[in-house]
Amino acid sequence: MKTFFRLSLLLVFPAFLFLPGCVPVVNNVHSAAEVVGQKIVAGRLVFYENDEVTDKTIQVYFTREGAAQDLGGCRRLLPDQDGYFYVALPAGQYNVSHIFYSSLHGSYVFDLCLDPSLMPQLVVRPEDAVVNFGTLEIRFSQASRDKYSQIFVGVGGAAIKVIARPDQEETRKRLTELVGSFAGPITDRAVQFSKKSP
Repeated sequence: MKTFFRLSLLLVFPAFLFLPGCVPVVNNVHSAAEVVGQKIVAGRLVFYENDEVTDKTIQVYFTREGAAQDLGGCRRLLPDQDGYFYVALPAGQYNVSHIFYSSLHGSYVFDLCLDPSLMPQLVVRPEDAVVNFGTLEIRFSQASRDKYSQIFVGVGGAAIKVIARPDQEETRKRLTELVGSFAGPITDRAVQFSKKSP
């Protein structure tokens, strides 16, 4: 499943607010004690810049459905060095709501809440133990390098593309190594994108 979009920089959330330490981080779990009463939400994040894998400063934020869909309700995913996340959270629906991206051309905050139909959703059910969402590709491109692209997303040409890869079998193998010794059965589930209202 793919979704493509260009979004305006969310001016009410200046980029400096998305620096580490300003938003609570949800860390990966390493023992059963860290999971008691919760579920493990797992998958992999891969980032591309102009079609090449990048290790630039990129931060992914999510909110739980029903919580504040703004900075106050955000939590930041902190994947491991291979891009895997395996965090303990209550059952519910989690929306990938904001993405912060920093490059030589500037820093950008993509607010996916501006169009919920473009927002990746991770659904975790009460009966789940571990949910494997596969790989979420987040791709950035610079269509223009003029000075305005450092400030205005979409105006200067900064664009973002999100792709949900159907590769749960591949990520399941690695997640089994990471959490299989202390977690329950792994359920494969696709990332969803809400449909536009009629």
